[in-house]
Amino acid sequence: MTSNSLIEAGSIVMLRAIELEKQLKFTESLTCYEESIGLFIKALRSIPDNTQPEFKDRFRLKVSEYITHAEKLKEKLKKESENGNYHEQIVIEEGATGYSYKKVFGRFLEDGTVSKVWVEDPYIRNSYQIENFSHFCEVIVQSVSKVKNIYLTTGEDAQVC
Repeated sequence: MTSNSLIEAGSIVMLRAIELEKQLKFTESLTCYEESIGLFIKALRSIPDNTQPEFKDRFRLKVSEYITHAEKLKEKLKKESENGNYHEQIVIEEGATGYSYKKVFGRFLEDGTVSKVWVEDPYIRNSYQIENFSHFCEVIVQSVSKVKNIYLTTGEDAQVC
């Protein structure tokens, strides 16, 4: 890829990162920031030193600002996660496909630091709901995280005989 196409691709991903951050989807946003920064760095390396020195210097400064912002976002996520305060809501439209448990939750498990999982779902009662919860647990157990406990809190069933 040429430096221009790398910059263009990085810009598209950067706009996505900014949009995700505005939507408070910080982990996805961080991933996009990191990807776009990588593309920008490749672009910088592909520009010869003796051509466009002013552009290269301005671009390098802007990439440095993006790196600083991404590091701050990463630190914020780390603190929120350590304090147990991190919350993210994912809206899945009815009938939507492509949202496996691994795809939705895998990014939280991939760093290997999760040891306990708490699930609050007041409606796990029917066999298909229990089966879905079981599939969710399989994804957790098969991840690189060494999860020791999975806690499930459900509501009371009003139809208990």
